[in-house]
Amino acid sequence: MKKLNTIFMGNPEFCIKALKELHDNEQINLSLICGGLDKKIGRGQKVSSPASIEFAKENNIPFIQCENINKSDEFFTKTSELEVDLIVVFAFSHFLGKRILELPKIGCFNIHTSLLPKYRGSSPIHYALLNGDSETGISIQKMVKKMDAGDILVSHKIAIDENDDFFNLCNKFHDNLSMVIKKFVEAVSRDKISFFPQDEALVTFAPLITKKDGLISTGTDSYFSINNKVRALKAWPGVYCYLNKNRYKIHEVELSKKNIECGKVSFDNNNIYIGLKSETIAITQIQPPGKKAMKTSDFLNGFSKDLSLTLTEDDTQD
Repeated sequence: MKKLNTIFMGNPEFCIKALKELHDNEQINLSLICGGLDKKIGRGQKVSSPASIEFAKENNIPFIQCENINKSDEFFTKTSELEVDLIVVFAFSHFLGKRILELPKIGCFNIHTSLLPKYRGSSPIHYALLNGDSETGISIQKMVKKMDAGDILVSHKIAIDENDDFFNLCNKFHDNLSMVIKKFVEAVSRDKISFFPQDEALVTFAPLITKKDGLISTGTDSYFSINNKVRALKAWPGVYCYLNKNRYKIHEVELSKKNIECGKVSFDNNNIYIGLKSETIAITQIQPPGKKAMKTSDFLNGFSKDLSLTLTEDDTQD
């Protein structure tokens, strides 16, 4: 059976599991990997390539790096020499233009970490946790010009436990990717493609997460929403508030029976309490500025200062 000449487009470490599955699949010829430009990262500002490009280098696979794939002369020059069957996209952050969408014989396919049409956009894992969903999944859809709107070829459900956080859920996606990729390759290689359209009436969106999404709002947040923020935003930006004008990260909360006025803060020997609109939460694990996360009781050991909850526009800009 003829192998399918396949181009992979993706960037972060999160996409490497899928990339490996394609690389190791005997029905796929991974002929080109596309990723973003090298960037300076970390405190040392070390110049690093995207994880996908490092994978290409390690496995002697042709690759290109560019800021905009649609404007890359190198990409179109290289693909003019290839008989492209498939383009697979995962965490690439580029919209593909018509010229690229029409390039492969079988089509361009995007691996998306939700059960489409739910959570179209860049942050589906975060929003499944933010909304307290009990399930999510992986969809592989044929790409069209409209974001995440193409017909679906593969859809696979993944359960979300109430204690799952962003890292746990990412691990569940990785655990299920092998089976999903194999099912996808089997369908496209044996011409067993059967699509089903997305129901536009059920579309929801998962826009890009920003730093401000982690800020507690005492007037609108509840224990439920704050606990879900802690789960969803654990990798970045974290959940935080300003106590005495200093930014504290919150790693664990509980519902408290105390009755603290909305927007006010109190503490005892064990916990810090914040009053919300209709309830009070206890912060049981906290991270002071410049320190590691710790039990709130350890932080409060010997603490004798007053605490006030502060929030200004200047505090939240960036």
